[in-house]
Amino acid sequence: MNVNESILTTIKKLRGLSESDTSFDQDIIVAINSCFHRLHQLGVGPSSIFSITTAAETWSDFFGETTVLPMVVSYMAQYVQREFDPPSGGTLDSLDRQIDKAEWLLNVDVDPTETEKEYMNLLPLWGEEDDDE
Repeated sequence: MNVNESILTTIKKLRGLSESDTSFDQDIIVAINSCFHRLHQLGVGPSSIFSITTAAETWSDFFGETTVLPMVVSYMAQYVQREFDPPSGGTLDSLDRQIDKAEWLLNVDVDPTETEKEYMNLLPLWGEEDDDE
């Protein structure tokens, strides 16, 4: 994934839509922004809720200087499909399970337990431990 690529363009491509077809852009933007709100609830991304208004916003605008979580892109594509053009029957159930699993994994990525921090040697990312707490 190119971090300088448009968020809207990326999601449209992953949903099988042409970049030049703008007929559904507003609907897709609404679904993308809904997904950004959910990501914020999960603790993924910047400290304030991110949103897009056009194809001008890029992944680097969302991620900033932090590590890019590739799962965010696939999660957003699935989330947008669920909101914009949901499948039916068992396929919908499968998509819901994929979204639930991605949310769980993203949550683990951004909020590891103390044991996971030690195992992944991530303690320096959270600063020094306070002995007073």
